Amino acid sequence: MSLGDPHPWLKWLKDGQVVDETYVIGVDNTITNELVVNNLNRSNLKNEFTCLASNSHLVSPRQVTISLDLTCNYIFLSCLLK
Repeated sequence: MSLGDPHPWLKWLKDGQVVDETYVIGVDNTITNELVVNNLNRSNLKNEFTCLASNSHLVSPRQVTISLDLTCNYIFLSCLLK
């Protein structure tokens, strides 16, 4: 997202609760945010995160919602029966 006047804000929501509202203004005047979800496990499958961005209280913020999909590599074990 590029800077505007007033400066835009970004925030991430999960289940309607703010989980991150930090952002960085780059040298090219773009605003970026990287959402990091730690300690992922199967209970996080299909969690939805919504990113909101706006620079005005006059209009609704732009939003994008993503659904978390997890792909786990299988671990193959071999058992020897005696």
